[in-house]
Amino acid sequence: MPRILVLALLSLALVVPGAQAAKPGDSDALQGVEQGRLLWDITQADAIKLGNWLTVIRDTYEGLERQGVTPHMVLVFRGQAVRLLAQEVDDVPFEQLGMIDEVHSLLAEIRSLPRVRLEACNLALRRQGMEDKPLVPGVKVVTNTFMAIAGYNEKGYARIPVN
Repeated sequence: MPRILVLALLSLALVVPGAQAAKPGDSDALQGVEQGRLLWDITQADAIKLGNWLTVIRDTYEGLERQGVTPHMVLVFRGQAVRLLAQEVDDVPFEQLGMIDEVHSLLAEIRSLPRVRLEACNLALRRQGMEDKPLVPGVKVVTNTFMAIAGYNEKGYARIPVN
């Protein structure tokens, strides 16, 4: 048998078992879970990084649904992250302008999902000089996200930091 054919067959034999490996799943963690309550505590103020996180948030929502768990999600924005909620881009750093449209698009997509809420901290808005600036549609301004986080925690929401 030609040497190249032997090498090809050996290579194929090594690849095939890996291709048959089990797909990753969350059945152990989600066994018996009917409701998935997640609170995304967002302080990430970089539009590019937040865009990546928003994709993860959307995928998490879809993954819970796929596995038979009803997702309930709250995204709370505090600190400088509230700047990315402004409808006007004058509060977004110049180097991040190219990504802000995608962030706003992802926020619109996420906010349209059932049982998802977006909240912004009024304290943070005031500190950023944004108390009178229009935010993207669907964002509810709350007095203080620390109080909101405490309340959602009491309702069984798992806090996930996004920084």
